[in-house]
Amino acid sequence: MPQLLLNILEGFWGVLGEMAPYLLLGFALAGGLSVLISARTVERHLGGRGIWPVVKAAAFGIPLPLCSCGVIPVGASLRRHGASRGATTSFLIATPQDGVDSVFVTLSLLGGTFAVFRPLVALVSGVLGGSAVAAVTGNDAEGGRQPETCREACCEPGGGGKLRRALAYGFGTLPQDIGRALLIGLVVAALISAIVPDSYFADYLGGGVLAMLVMMVLGIPVYVCATASVPVAAMMIVKGVSPGAALVFLMTGPATNAAAIATIWKVMGRRTALVYLATVAVTAVAAGLTLDYIFQVRGTSPSLDKPPWMLPEAVKWVCAVALLAVLAAGAVRARIGGHAHARKDEHEHGRERKTAAKLRVSGMTKEPRKREPMTERTDVVTFKGSPLTLLGEDVAVGSPAPEFAALAGDLSEVKLSSCRGKTAVLSFVPSLDTPVCDAQTRRFNEEAAGLGEDVVILTISMDLPFAQGRWCGAAGVERVVTLSDHRDASASTAMGVLIKELRLAARAVFVVDAQGVVRYKQIVGEVTDEPDYAAALEAVRELTTS
Repeated sequence: MPQLLLNILEGFWGVLGEMAPYLLLGFALAGGLSVLISARTVERHLGGRGIWPVVKAAAFGIPLPLCSCGVIPVGASLRRHGASRGATTSFLIATPQDGVDSVFVTLSLLGGTFAVFRPLVALVSGVLGGSAVAAVTGNDAEGGRQPETCREACCEPGGGGKLRRALAYGFGTLPQDIGRALLIGLVVAALISAIVPDSYFADYLGGGVLAMLVMMVLGIPVYVCATASVPVAAMMIVKGVSPGAALVFLMTGPATNAAAIATIWKVMGRRTALVYLATVAVTAVAAGLTLDYIFQVRGTSPSLDKPPWMLPEAVKWVCAVALLAVLAAGAVRARIGGHAHARKDEHEHGRERKTAAKLRVSGMTKEPRKREPMTERTDVVTFKGSPLTLLGEDVAVGSPAPEFAALAGDLSEVKLSSCRGKTAVLSFVPSLDTPVCDAQTRRFNEEAAGLGEDVVILTISMDLPFAQGRWCGAAGVERVVTLSDHRDASASTAMGVLIKELRLAARAVFVVDAQGVVRYKQIVGEVTDEPDYAAALEAVRELTTS
């Protein structure tokens, strides 16, 4: 037992020492890319028809250090900002397979051939998958495009200078994201090294397509980071797996997992999800067979294909210790951040739980201190003739619009203040799945084309962001920004249109000028009636033409 434990520790430290110098360099380069290549730059190049946006989507994505779960919200943002379905699929396939940090780790453990072959295969598979989706579903050039509102996160990514932001991402955010998976990968590699006999996989799996299919079955459903999977693949090769079979694991593991597939199925549709999965599977096997052939023709193996230079052992030790320190710091930050979120949630929801407990044992507990009651207004709106109660202060025309925050389709937070400098139309509806709300949103979407670039129309409802996204896709609504107020009713309460009895927004239209002042207000008296579009649009035109 002591000898086995010693072998595991030796395997762990040996792999860590080999990859540490290259991974630290990869972190530094990834941090630089995060500053030099902004999300807006990527989004600007991925619209339009044809093969070129699909190729650019894969090329942009390959150097980014994102795995199959982390790439989903980025892909959703690209789609929301106008990327075609084909370009988005290309990005989703190519990006998680590799990254600048993963390239350097591959070079250190699997050699130059592997390090060059992986990004090439990622590019080819991304282009093939994106092209197939465009052919099957139609390359909708404008995708789910909606007018851009400047959000704090996209206007200027982080504070400080570029060097500080690059270091913060490369040695802070990135290690925090992949640190746990990387350590697990190192431990698994050490266990394989110490426990699995040499040539074990070769004896039981052999080479060829069968071994690759087994690696595919292992890789597709589970979450494996592109960087963390490399030491596992390297140790599999040592124990007898062919380089091609290991490549299949390196492709399918990072590029797919059950959660990512389910999300793509829901957001982009069944056909896109099936094409996505089929592309990864077919290209993985084809690439595996090609790589085995390359090594066979060259008469070499990954173990003989390492870089020709040798780093001193002292450098490896120092880098290994430094890498562990970086990963440990990321783990501490993640833990502290988790506790902070938990404390915040506890603070936010504590009063509600106390109120519920008081209702269950009324008369048996001491009365807690009550919060300030929210303003209630009656005789303002009705639902099919029945009066309803509105919560929140009555916002007067000529007063500053109160700040609020709601969620966009990619789950990013959008504040009203982010619209400063533009005229904002706030169109509140109870639910997009009802006929009147459907008609109201479609009407403003049609009118938006004639209002100019200095006007942004926000449709705000209690629908979940995913439901809003599906509705917009089905309705072809592209010029209106939909925001979900479901999280905390911040927008509905701030503007005084939250219906107490239903926890829905009343039907209302506000026009806020570029300085954030309310210039027009219309709360529809009967919730089932449509608003006075002409009056609202006239208020907008007065602001934009004056």
